[in-house]
Amino acid sequence: MAAPDKIKSEDIGKFPENRPPNLGPEPFKIDIDLAEAVFRNAFEQLGKWEGVSTYCIGYASDAADDSDAQDPAPEFVSRFTDVTPAVKPYSACTPPLRSSPKDKATGAPALLVTIGSVKCSSDTACEVTAGYFAAALAAAGWTCYLEKRDGKWTVKEVIDDWIS
Repeated sequence: MAAPDKIKSEDIGKFPENRPPNLGPEPFKIDIDLAEAVFRNAFEQLGKWEGVSTYCIGYASDAADDSDAQDPAPEFVSRFTDVTPAVKPYSACTPPLRSSPKDKATGAPALLVTIGSVKCSSDTACEVTAGYFAAALAAAGWTCYLEKRDGKWTVKEVIDDWIS
């Protein structure tokens, strides 16, 4: 499937009025079902990293620079109880200043996974940037193109944007 039509700059941040309640922090408004589809796709793409005990998830204005990353609501994080490794909010891991992120509770290695910009061309077609950080030379970002059909968001295409 081809990517949805590109969004005009004046439409960035506009969302259809009939979206479910937002469970993300301001200013990161995002349809929670859309966010879940993007995170689940990321977990699937990442697979099970040897030695990683936790995925810490968050919202950032730019998935390539998660310096402003914020936690999703606990109700949202609880959607991922079926995922291994464990999924926790972004703040449950140490920030990637000079070393690899760690789970604050256990000290074990973790991956930071963030959603960045969200651009929707309609109430059934969106593009979302996402990325992960494991270490200075183990990080990547991509764009997901999603379609909503029969009330469910599905990732139709993923394009790698960068890797380190």
